[in-house]
Amino acid sequence: MLPTRRCTAITAAEKLAVLDAWVQCGNITAVIKAFYSGLDEFAQEQRRKILGGPPTGSA
Repeated sequence: MLPTRRCTAITAAEKLAVLDAWVQCGNITAVIKAFYSGLDEFAQEQRRKILGGPPTGSA
């Protein structure tokens, strides 16, 4: 059986809240951690790629 991913829709209000928090604090990494700390492993890896962080499992 293939693993299933839960589908999480991000509403426009949530997107605006993230943007507002980013503007206020100036630190997108902190904002993403605060808003999206519960993302599954696949989503976290995609986020790392977008933000240019080290890949999971690298030494």
